[in-house]
Amino acid sequence: LTEREPARVKDHGAHHGEHHRRLSHGHGGGIHHTPMEIGAVFVVGLIFAVLVAVFVHIGWNIHVKKVMTERRQESQLGRKHSADVHLYNPPSASERMITVCQLSCSFTFAWCVLFACHWFVDVKREYFQITDIFARVIMALAVSGAAFVVIYIMDKLSDSERTAAQVDRTLRTLITAFGVLVGFTWEHAFASAVSDIAAHSHYHEFVKLLCSCVLVAGVFPAHSRYVVPRILELQEENTKRVAKEESREISESMRQLPS
Repeated sequence: LTEREPARVKDHGAHHGEHHRRLSHGHGGGIHHTPMEIGAVFVVGLIFAVLVAVFVHIGWNIHVKKVMTERRQESQLGRKHSADVHLYNPPSASERMITVCQLSCSFTFAWCVLFACHWFVDVKREYFQITDIFARVIMALAVSGAAFVVIYIMDKLSDSERTAAQVDRTLRTLITAFGVLVGFTWEHAFASAVSDIAAHSHYHEFVKLLCSCVLVAGVFPAHSRYVVPRILELQEENTKRVAKEESREISESMRQLPS
């Protein structure tokens, strides 16, 4: 037993070193994806982005028909409609289903672009001989910068009076998808960093839990105190503004219909 103990300790050290090497130099397990595979995943993501626009178009038509029907009923009863009254009506089953499809396509778009970026970075990481954490942080910074530019342009277009309400809905849904993509990239970067830190200790799970608690303790108070109230305030203002724009556009569409 005494003679086997050094061998067991040596094997444990070798296993720990190999585990740390894999965490520091990548999680792909030696799997390399070709440029065609990376491009295919990216194209699939773009297809789901197009599907987002398709579902927004379908949902907008359903919403317009619903509002027109309600306004005709109000006109027959001799009641006046308000610009904001239709906003707070509960959505129908078909509208809820379309919303689910929009969100599903948005998240699928974000995941496809995320993995395409991951595979591309893995190829370049092997070429430049950089660590996995460094590559993940560079990818998160690059994706965040590109997404910021795209979101800024889409936000300006959606706020413009020249774009139709249907286009504004599509742009807002795509903005949400890009926001999810940025969140996914930073989540993967932090997960890789936490795993690498934990690999230096014999208590991997405990160190991961400790790092997670430290991150939550640092982020959650600021998020709940400053970020959430501001988001709710902006959402309320944006909801009222969007309701007025959509109501005005629906009124113009009804006036163009033959009496």
